[in-house]
Amino acid sequence: MEEKSNDHHASDVIVSLVLSTIPDSILEAEFESELQFHLPTECTPFFPTFFETLENDQKNLGIAKFSVSYTLMQDVFKKYG
Repeated sequence: MEEKSNDHHASDVIVSLVLSTIPDSILEAEFESELQFHLPTECTPFFPTFFETLENDQKNLGIAKFSVSYTLMQDVFKKYG
């Protein structure tokens, strides 16, 4: 997720939204204007509502763009092995 501004409060709101909406989600990295989360696959039933909220409130949350990728364990081992 990339924020439009460097407003730390906006980051806090986004982190709070993710952690409260997707159980067991983890904030993995926070760069200048980017937040990276791990969303457990067992929480996929929560994804439609979560992503609908992101799309509908994207501008109000200060999110310039967001994306999703699916990483398999074998991909992790290829990258680091």
